[in-house]
Amino acid sequence: MGNVSDKDRVTSKGVRLTKARDILAQDCANYHKFKRRDADDSSDSTFVKAADRKLWQSIKVDIDPALEKKIISGGNLEITVFILTEDWIDVREGLLDPNVG
Repeated sequence: MGNVSDKDRVTSKGVRLTKARDILAQDCANYHKFKRRDADDSSDSTFVKAADRKLWQSIKVDIDPALEKKIISGGNLEITVFILTEDWIDVREGLLDPNVG
């Protein structure tokens, strides 16, 4: 991922998002579908298709509560998303090396 910005906190129809998982899904859609990319965004092969981005609604997402509040509250925020298994994601603050545990 890379950067979550205010444009990731609203749907393509302008509706404000209030859940972190929805904001992260929108960030993926902005990158892959709408080509509305932030400077530090990076490509991934996991969420390219719309059907794959729907995984954000059902997959287990581990986010520290303080980070979740930051994702929801606004402003630019750098994050790293770790795909741990096909049904489990870990989200951490900052741009981290994906090989770091």
